Amino acid sequence: MKWLINQNNPKTMTVSFTREAAADHFSVCRRTIDYWVFRLRFFGLLAPIASGRSARYAPKGQPATDLAPVYTFTTPDPDHKLFSNPNLTQTETVDCTPSPVRESKTSWLKTGTQKISYETLCARAYARYARKHRGSLEAKRQRLTTAPGSKPEEAQLKHLARCLQHHSPADLRRIGLKPILAETTRFFRAGWQVADIIHALETRPDGSRYDTSGSGGMRSVQAWLRLRLKAWMKDSQPVTAPSKAKAQAEATRKAEQARQRAQADAERSQRISAAKDSPARIAVRRKTAIIRCGSEQAARHQHPELFEGA
Repeated sequence: MKWLINQNNPKTMTVSFTREAAADHFSVCRRTIDYWVFRLRFFGLLAPIASGRSARYAPKGQPATDLAPVYTFTTPDPDHKLFSNPNLTQTETVDCTPSPVRESKTSWLKTGTQKISYETLCARAYARYARKHRGSLEAKRQRLTTAPGSKPEEAQLKHLARCLQHHSPADLRRIGLKPILAETTRFFRAGWQVADIIHALETRPDGSRYDTSGSGGMRSVQAWLRLRLKAWMKDSQPVTAPSKAKAQAEATRKAEQARQRAQADAERSQRISAAKDSPARIAVRRKTAIIRCGSEQAARHQHPELFEGA
């Protein structure tokens, strides 16, 4: 606590320090500093004003430097349950204030995770992956297609599951990767894309949309995922992916259009050739040849086909 007081700025009444600097000063690891900062904030002795920032997240045009978080000292709430126990004297209550010296053997990580639900842990796992692979996840936003990569199949399936969490309703972010892979692996192996699964979660095979969006009203998100994808299976195998079916229908439509266009061109050519051989056109061409040649005898000699039957 004395070290924090020495770091205090009397003008702004704030204190700013990095975990690395505190760890070097006390010769402890960074997790120990995180533990005591958590304790100071929990007991109401330290309040955050601005969060820090790593150099790699610096905006473009600004220097790539680390920014330390900014805190301020606060007065503990006397009504807090840790300070309002009537069986404790004032001295005992003050003694329960955390010290900057490591004196507790309780694992901060263990005590923290005991209070976190399974859904929160899954959401945090997704958030950690999204921060690392943001570009790879966002690159699939337009078409959400699976480009063949050099990664093993298991790694590709895991990335596709994360991509599905990233672009699908937030319900899938409350479960882990294993339940998602258990329901979607056969679809991915059958050539389905992420966009196809998102389409299957919102639309029935006949094209009608579901009345409800997301897994609201269902006890299990995995059961909701299994139920929506089961409608797109036939004989225990996924049907043709919606994107492939759409591509096939588009190819068939274009082939039919090309056939109709070729037929129309052939009919038009026949009409043009038939129009050229009509009696009226032949009579006009005969008169033109007589005028060009100067006499009918010369025209008959040069263009005998125009005077056949005349």
